[in-house]
Formats: sequence, C-alpha cells, structure tokens
Amino acid sequence: MGNLKEELQLARSYFRKLDAEYIEEQKQAQATRDIGRQRRLKDGHNWEELLSTSGIDLAKIREYEKADVQRAEEIRRDVVERLSPVPPSILSRAQDAIKVNRFAGFAPWNPPFSSNWWFSLEWVDRSVIGDCGSAGGGSTIFPRAETAGSGLGWADAHDDTAQCGLWFALPALPGTSISRLAITVWPYLDMHGYYWVRANDGLFTSKRAEAKFTIYTRISQYTLDNSFWSSWVVRDRNSDNIDEEGRIDFTNYANNAKGHAVVSGGEPVQIQVIAEAYCYSQGSGSHALVDFQTGGGSGVGIPFIVAQVSDLGGAGVSSAQ
Repeated sequence: MGNLKEELQLARSYFRKLDAEYIEEQKQAQATRDIGRQRRLKDGHNWEELLSTSGIDLAKIREYEKADVQRAEEIRRDVVERLSPVPPSILSRAQDAIKVNRFAGFAPWNPPFSSNWWFSLEWVDRSVIGDCGSAGGGSTIFPRAETAGSGLGWADAHDDTAQCGLWFALPALPGTSISRLAITVWPYLDMHGYYWVRANDGLFTSKRAEAKFTIYTRISQYTLDNSFWSSWVVRDRNSDNIDEEGRIDFTNYANNAKGHAVVSGGEPVQIQVIAEAYCYSQGSGSHALVDFQTGGGSGVGIPFIVAQVSDLGGAGVSSAQ
C-alpha cells in the first residue's frame, strides 16, 4: 500500500482522462440519436401537410392546444409546490438509516489483504453532463431534466438529459497483472426528488411524454473501453395519454445497481456511479420533469460505496491475515 494522498492524486488524473472519454462517448451517442430525430421531424412535417390538405381545420385544433398548454402549466405549478419539499418524516428516516449503515465496520483501503476483502470508499471526484446543480463540495449531486412539447406533436420532439456522477478510487490493488480479481460494488444512495409526466393525445395529434430516472454503476481500469456497466431503472413512466406525478425517495444500499467486474491485480480501479434524469415530450401540453434539485433536502447523495474484492487465482496476491 503506497502513500494514500499520492494514490488519490493519481486517481484524480485518471478521472480527468476518463471524464474526457465519457463526454466524447456521450457526444457520439447524441450524434447518432440526432440522425433519427431529423428523420422523425421530417416525417412529422409530412403528416402535418397531409392533415392541412385533407380538409381538416387545424386552426380549431390549435386553439384547443393553447388551452391545453395553460392547463399543463397550472398543473406544473401545483406539482412543484406540493412535491419539491422533502417531507421532514422522510428526511428523518433517511438520516437514521445513514447513521446505522455508515459505520458498519468497513475502513477505507483496509490492509492486510486476504483472498476475500472489503473496502468502504469515499467519493473522490465528480462527473457532470447536463443540469447537475451546484458543483460545490459534498457527496450529493442534483440532477434535473425538464421538457415541454409544442404543436400537434407530429413534427415535434424534445428531450433533456442530466447525467451527474461521482468517481470512487480503488487504488493499488494487490497482486500482479496476471492476478484475476473479482469486484462487486454496492453504492449507498440517499436520494430525494420527484417527477411529473403528462401527455394528452387526441384526434389528429401525436403526443407523448416520458420521465425516466436511472442509476448506473461503471467499473473500469484506465479506460472506458473495458468498463463494466450495471443499471437500475428507478422510475420510467411514459405514454401518449398520461398525467402522473410522484416522489422518488430511497436511502439504502442499491442492490439493483450493484456492479460486477473481473480486473487485473497490481492496478488501480475506477468506479463511477451516475444518476441520470431523462425527459422527453412531444406535442403542446406534453410535459416531463425529473427534479432532484428543487426544494430543501432534495438531491442524490452517494456518501460511500462498499466494494468486495476476491482473488480468483494467479500470482502475487498476499494471503496474510
């Protein structure tokens, strides 16, 4: 085990490199999505032209849509006012749960090593794409995404994504490059937010909305090319006729977002936990909101993760107790 301060500094340099890879990866994925979106918009314009040349009075439909937008905005104001403050009872239970689980006997990078050992890791750095609130200190991130549709929905597509994450370092694993180590990661989450999704599709319209919130865990060594993903879709509500709201509160180990990987010994491991808020809407009056930012007590806290590392065989792993 080397100097912990030096190893953390080295880990941060790896995170900078991985963040650059991550942003480039997301840009390429967005470019691919944009190709299909442009086709979708072109198809939508063709549908609106067909409707306008079929004797349908689109002016009356658009008047109705204006009223639908006003109704949606009234609902939105009510939802934000009612749901954004985290109920004190929920916060109190969450704080008690963190106290019980936080000091469970695990210590950061606890030597000596054996064939099966545990780590409790504090967050080291941040990863931010989209609206993630304050980038200040602390292990809490604040993802927020929101979209509002427009028009009849045929030539309309709006989406918004916030990917907010924390990096954790598992430096100086024992063994050599031919050692094979199995890693299992449990993120501990303390998250409090809310969502709202609405679409009111009707005759001659094409409306839809989706509100989705997902937790991702990614384990890698040096590069994202060899990373291992796991995901937990916490909430995904979507339809062409929907008006649904609700809170998203959870304080515990996220077993559904548990990550697994097999890595080489003798090398550090980088772990990224991402909270992703995604919203999509098409058509006026359609709306989607996922918010872990507004209201006291809101946010996605990842105070620590617990990692279990097991020796799968190979040279160089100490069996000292």
